[in-house]
Amino acid sequence: MKKTKYLFALIFFLLWGCAANMRQSAVYDMSYDQTYLNVINALDDMEPWHLAETDQLRGILTVENGAFFGPGRAIKVQVKRVDAFKTQVEILNSRINYTNRKFFRAIDRYIQERPETYPS
Repeated sequence: MKKTKYLFALIFFLLWGCAANMRQSAVYDMSYDQTYLNVINALDDMEPWHLAETDQLRGILTVENGAFFGPGRAIKVQVKRVDAFKTQVEILNSRINYTNRKFFRAIDRYIQERPETYPS
């Protein structure tokens, strides 16, 4: 009985560790500038989140929810260029929790609603 309890605890710990370090990302058929702008616009529509920092050269956006403490206080989002007209949006937080997944889904929904446009 004791071995079963330890085995269960070990399996739970390993699964929790693997799930906690998963990254949330998506690739879009848009230029880097369009994707970066769409992510900023998506963040403007999210309450109570607000932009804290932006770094367009590195593609990092930091948003905060105004709470002083807690795991969901700040989320870092990175926009990366994959190809000329493909970009990746990724949450950089080391642990993905329910708030981060919900947050990412809102960004993804906003970008998916925008038409894909290419420069002429």
